[in-house]
Amino acid sequence: ALDLASSIPLYPVSGDNSSSKSISVRTFCYCMAEHFRRDGCPDWLMFVALVHELGRCVRLLEKRRMVDEIKNDEHDYDWTVACPSRIVGCSRPPQASPTHDEFRTLCPDEGDPLYTTELGIYEEGCGLSTVLMQWSGPEYTYWMLRHNGTMLPELALQIIRYFPLSDWHRRGKYSALSNASDEMNRSIVSEFDDTRRIVRRELQDASTGTPDLSDSECERLWQSFYCHTVAKYGCGGDLSW
Repeated sequence: ALDLASSIPLYPVSGDNSSSKSISVRTFCYCMAEHFRRDGCPDWLMFVALVHELGRCVRLLEKRRMVDEIKNDEHDYDWTVACPSRIVGCSRPPQASPTHDEFRTLCPDEGDPLYTTELGIYEEGCGLSTVLMQWSGPEYTYWMLRHNGTMLPELALQIIRYFPLSDWHRRGKYSALSNASDEMNRSIVSEFDDTRRIVRRELQDASTGTPDLSDSECERLWQSFYCHTVAKYGCGGDLSW
């Protein structure tokens, strides 16, 4: 998946910034993992940094499987691109992050009273582990790792799933659904997202940005450290995607 990520631009729409155009998702993942490594963080957090964007690779796998079936594939909705996430099955929180409100009337759930309350289909304090999330690259990665029986700690999986849910970890929304365990880990999820934003800005900065890592540089990092970390948490072989 990391090899596939070398062909995916970190910024799908990058404007005229030539530096940002040259940065791949693979470089971003390795740079973020190295950031945590330099800071002496637990190796499972480096693992999370290395894989948290790899759900975007599924789009390439889909294209390869469906190239003969879809003629205008480039116009299809790309659900893997990282964007603010939300919980489905309940109303959108007031003053939530911008999500193109002008199109919300096109969603049939908006006219169903079951989905338009704060709790919706859920019970108060049910915990975020029980809710349905908007389908996205991180959500795919979360369920893919669970399906493959990863030995990552639960907090690592929560970070992967909830870092796009900024309305929760930054703005305190969805408090009626979260439980004590969620709230205990909320600041950690937010700190991960803060670090993610810092590393992205560093890569985007034309004056200090890191050039895209070469295949040999990535191979050196992988063989010298990250392959052992990935194997430690039960993901060293072939995974079911």
